[in-house]
Amino acid sequence: MGRRILLVEDEEIILAAVTRQLRRNGFEVVGTASSGDEAIQATAASSPDLIVMDLRLQGAMNGLEAAQHIRQTSPVPILFVTAHAHRLTNTLRNLPGDNRVIAKPFSANELRLAIEDMLST
Repeated sequence: MGRRILLVEDEEIILAAVTRQLRRNGFEVVGTASSGDEAIQATAASSPDLIVMDLRLQGAMNGLEAAQHIRQTSPVPILFVTAHAHRLTNTLRNLPGDNRVIAKPFSANELRLAIEDMLST
């Protein structure tokens, strides 16, 4: 089972906290990105087993747009984290691949369970 995670988050405090949570739970954080462009480049460079991606990012591209670009070259599963999960659920049905969403704020346990579930399928 893969455990290599790319974390895409533009808020430094959240990025640091989630990175610690992931590492405590045995996941390897193979890269971080704060914009859609960085996420696309980091995915190509690190070949993660899963991406944890915030919907709102720095720059012109949001997380959903970045995911659409990533899906053109990679089937990597994407776990979206957002305060607006209810708005994203229907949109994910139109995005190919394994995509899920959890709502912010989330607990370390919720994040771990969501990732483990996605990596086990």
